[in-house]
Amino acid sequence: MSAAGAPSAERAYRCPVCGQLVAARIASGDACPHCAAPARVRSLPVLLQQHLADQPPEALREALPALCFAPLGSEREILHKRFAHLTAVTLYGDYGADVARGVDGRDLSRFADGAFSGHVSIALFDYFTEQEQALGEAWRVLAQGGVFATLILDARVRDDAAPPQVVKKIEKRPGYYDYWPDGVDLLSVGVGQHWLVRAIQAAGFVEARHIAIPDPISGYVSHWFVGRKPEPGRLARAIAGFKARLKPQSRRKAPERIAAVANCTLCGAALKASDRRDDCPSCRQPARTRGMPLVWSRIARKGARFAKPLLGFALSGAERPFLAPYFPSVVSASLYGDYGTGHITGVDVRDLSRFEDAAFSGVFSILLFDYFAEHEQALAEVARVLEPGGLFVMAMNPGRVSEGAEPPAIIKTIQSRPGYFDYVPPETPLSSVHVGGEWFAAAMERAGFAVRRFTVADALAPETTPWFVGVKR
Repeated sequence: MSAAGAPSAERAYRCPVCGQLVAARIASGDACPHCAAPARVRSLPVLLQQHLADQPPEALREALPALCFAPLGSEREILHKRFAHLTAVTLYGDYGADVARGVDGRDLSRFADGAFSGHVSIALFDYFTEQEQALGEAWRVLAQGGVFATLILDARVRDDAAPPQVVKKIEKRPGYYDYWPDGVDLLSVGVGQHWLVRAIQAAGFVEARHIAIPDPISGYVSHWFVGRKPEPGRLARAIAGFKARLKPQSRRKAPERIAAVANCTLCGAALKASDRRDDCPSCRQPARTRGMPLVWSRIARKGARFAKPLLGFALSGAERPFLAPYFPSVVSASLYGDYGTGHITGVDVRDLSRFEDAAFSGVFSILLFDYFAEHEQALAEVARVLEPGGLFVMAMNPGRVSEGAEPPAIIKTIQSRPGYFDYVPPETPLSSVHVGGEWFAAAMERAGFAVRRFTVADALAPETTPWFVGVKR
């Protein structure tokens, strides 16, 4: 404490609800000593000001109210700074005379379609397993451009893709859920964060994501899950502009076979067998990389240039020069290894939280999904960071893809050695993963992509290389 009795500048935090300085650590509980707002409520202004600064559009939030579930007084004050009007509701409990009771988030039939500019709740989805049903209702009652945001308590969020499950039944007692009716089970429900993000996407929301907001004075982490109901006109314009740069998409489900060519697509040299397996005898690029221009020529128009950067994983010396002319810039990234100047190491495609939503026009990789089994988690992240109409292009090792519907499975663990994956930390297991092409294409569709598949033959390689292309809807 300073001589004046206030927290020092180095050990103080200004409560985002009341604006008062608070010591860096609260002695008991996590409530602000000035306004009594708990950490989860203190995360709400952070969410609105930093992560949803432009949502929903001003004209929409002036015209339509936000639907707010069981709001505390401090929550209302925060929300009124963003929304001109609030419609406050609850299933049980007394939250004020103006709060409509008996409103179940799983059944909002009393409200018309498109009635609200926002659907906001703190600790609502924690108490029922029918979360997909509630998301469908949220989608229906939100207007185009409306924002969905719900907070799940920290102890009930798992870092996996498991669906909602009852963790326990809560025993009410005087002063603790005593407003809950007798004979109605009070459930504590846990959910996997990746499952919930995908469920928000499946309900029709765009920019669906999980936002973890740590509280600096208590250490508590507030887990917000958000999405936006798209405005069809805006979305259609974005996709139309992007598709003007693309060639028409094939609707066929089976992979389109691309025949082998006699010369290297990268350097133009004749492809002749050598002692370097399937590498070009001139530029030394492998068959999988030589397939890149053949696939690209079938999806992008000649001279096309996209509006936003490309996120490229572990780009080789040949891949980056080929792709760079199509994008204003290239963000080169990988989990391990050094791929040149400006490269970012430590980027896991399963967690792209360092990148904003819709930050890229393209995501590209060769031999990336071959080394982990959490494909759906990664596809959800790829979809999130792509703009509407964004292009995802990916190739896998032929030996790791079949034509079936088998989900990703680890077939062995790769041991690094000098000159062979020696950039992977020795204590880190590296998996070799097999997946069915039909399964992967279906997973891309579930993540929100229109899918096109190719198999690329090569004059020197005995097997065709599988390629997957997706355009974000």
